[in-house]
Amino acid sequence: MDDRVFTIHGSSDPVIPVEDAYEFAKILPNHKLHIIEGADHSYTNHQDELASVVVNCIKETLLQDRKKVIIQNKYGYKLVGILHESGTEEIVILCHGGRASKENFIMTNLAAALENAGISSFRFDFTGNGESEGSFEIGGFWREADDIHAVAQHFLKANRTVIAIVGHSKGANAAILYASKYNDVKTIVNLSGTHDLKNFWKESGMKVSLSWRQHQINDRFFTVHGSADIQIPALAAVEFDKILPNHKFHIIEGADHVYSDHQDELASVVVNFINETLNKDKVSSQFNPALMSKFSAMDEPAYDVPQYVLNFSGLYLLN
Repeated sequence: MDDRVFTIHGSSDPVIPVEDAYEFAKILPNHKLHIIEGADHSYTNHQDELASVVVNCIKETLLQDRKKVIIQNKYGYKLVGILHESGTEEIVILCHGGRASKENFIMTNLAAALENAGISSFRFDFTGNGESEGSFEIGGFWREADDIHAVAQHFLKANRTVIAIVGHSKGANAAILYASKYNDVKTIVNLSGTHDLKNFWKESGMKVSLSWRQHQINDRFFTVHGSADIQIPALAAVEFDKILPNHKFHIIEGADHVYSDHQDELASVVVNFINETLNKDKVSSQFNPALMSKFSAMDEPAYDVPQYVLNFSGLYLLN
């Protein structure tokens, strides 16, 4: 048994003696034990302590399942990211905005919300940002699209399925460019990206002559924008809706460019859309003849195996 097991037991349990908890600790290799002093089998007078111990255990598990991953891009630079592992084959890539990093509060909040929904995610620093190697560029949209490709390929080779790319502002535009160049991720979530790169980026020396109309984008496309965004007005969401065939958009009333006072609503909208995407893909797979024949040839059914088991006052020996 390779799963982590955490046993909680009351020291005054008359139904299943606390000694059983100590027996679990002897036989299970990846086991932790917590005894609640004075608690009976139902933790009658110790509900607050029980809840606190369980929540802390789960928080600790989540932190353990976050690990730093380094991926080399096509230019030889090392991209640094944090993997939030929920044990799913599916994974979401999170792309930060301009002059930001993977530690931006939008990225960390979205990763936490996806984690709570049981969906794995990976937030990383583009080349020249945060911990990643290379020099910072004001433009560099295509370079950032290539960074996303390096990340997607890394997880593809690890037998993971990238179900969505979520980008904020400049990161959203890099994700859209990625979708126009590569056709291997079905869903793009655009948070406050601009529909008009040519007029938005006017810095000296930049050559951006892109119109989204020039590129065939057939992916599922979801735009979220704040109605009070003064950096990139919400009109951008409407313009994307005119251009892209498989597009939905959601306006968050009163939200600014970084959703300062609307983080919970942003996270809820994004997670709900990704769950909707997952459900659509699951329905489609049910009617995939190749997939069905693969499962019919198996001797045993496939099960999702939990990575952590919480044992409340369990019996050690079952006859």
